[in-house]
Amino acid sequence: MMDDDERVIGGIDRGASLPAERTAEVVSGCAEEERRMETDLMVSGAIIDSWVESSRAVESGPMVVLQVAPRGRPRDLVIIEAEASLVPDGGWLEDLSENTCHGSPVKAFGRMMLNGFVSATRLQLVR
Repeated sequence: MMDDDERVIGGIDRGASLPAERTAEVVSGCAEEERRMETDLMVSGAIIDSWVESSRAVESGPMVVLQVAPRGRPRDLVIIEAEASLVPDGGWLEDLSENTCHGSPVKAFGRMMLNGFVSATRLQLVR
């Protein structure tokens, strides 16, 4: 049997049903969050750090991770994840993995993930 402390998670009691108004509010909030996550966005700024991670799944390739200081908001670092295939050439991929491109301008197009990172669908890297 659960005690009261185990039943309450995030302010919602798992053992109680929500009133209709609260249920509609929760569903509406979820729909709004889902719409926000589906919106394409663009991050433009300078590369602060970068690395290449081996693939997480068997069917996918390596991932490039960029830590970017957005133009106009350099203190608000953004983490961008992109498939290595989005990097324009092998030279760039090598530079990104060896951290020799710090300060280089980048534009990344993609979608915000639930963890707050940007999943890039397109990268524009400039030397």
